[in-house]
Amino acid sequence: MAKTEDEVKAYVLRRLGSGIVDVELTDDQMGDVIDDTKRWFGFRLGQKRVIQIPLTTATNVYILEPDVTEVLQVFLPSAHFPAVDTDDFSYTYSLLFGQWRSPGASPMPYSDLVQRLQYLSMSKKIFSADREWNYNRDTRELLIMPRPSIVGNMLVEVWTQDIDPRQFGPEDENLFLRYALAQAKEFLGEIRNKWDSMPMVGGDKGLNGERLLEEARTSKEQLEKDVINWRRASPLIMG
Repeated sequence: MAKTEDEVKAYVLRRLGSGIVDVELTDDQMGDVIDDTKRWFGFRLGQKRVIQIPLTTATNVYILEPDVTEVLQVFLPSAHFPAVDTDDFSYTYSLLFGQWRSPGASPMPYSDLVQRLQYLSMSKKIFSADREWNYNRDTRELLIMPRPSIVGNMLVEVWTQDIDPRQFGPEDENLFLRYALAQAKEFLGEIRNKWDSMPMVGGDKGLNGERLLEEARTSKEQLEKDVINWRRASPLIMG
């Protein structure tokens, strides 16, 4: 099950020994750990989502949020002519051009038939949801060509650096938790490494700062290797 940020913090603190010993990381420091982990995950992996964008007939250019790094697919709502018959042939001849054979008349010439089919094909391209699109990452502009003449919301499948742990699949969650734990060990290790020992009632007690730093380095090195084999998860619909 995907975790909230508070649940991630609780998991990391438990792995560091919280509940048995004083871990010595404050809530603010744990917030920094989560923020660092989200930045790492967003930069190294990213998260796939499907966002909803309201269509307007006044423009074919849509500015996406700064966190969007790539647009994968664009889905526009369907649009149909009124009173469309069950197939292209009945639609073409009965609705737009009359019957294939009028009573007592000769069959329609083949050249006329081809022209009418071409007209239907072009009409479907203009009025249906089939569009070309292009995304400029520098300007964050999503260009839909030709301009949609329909209303509603289009669905845009994107890669984003805006990371939400609540939407992780199992593999994503595993990588996120592992990096958060490594980052917390590094954070705590740097703090504890400032002192060789701490005076206690029974005498000076050595701190494990260097060991925590070494564990953090080892974990992060393995994570960078695992990222190469990471399989991207299925998207979630947002908005």
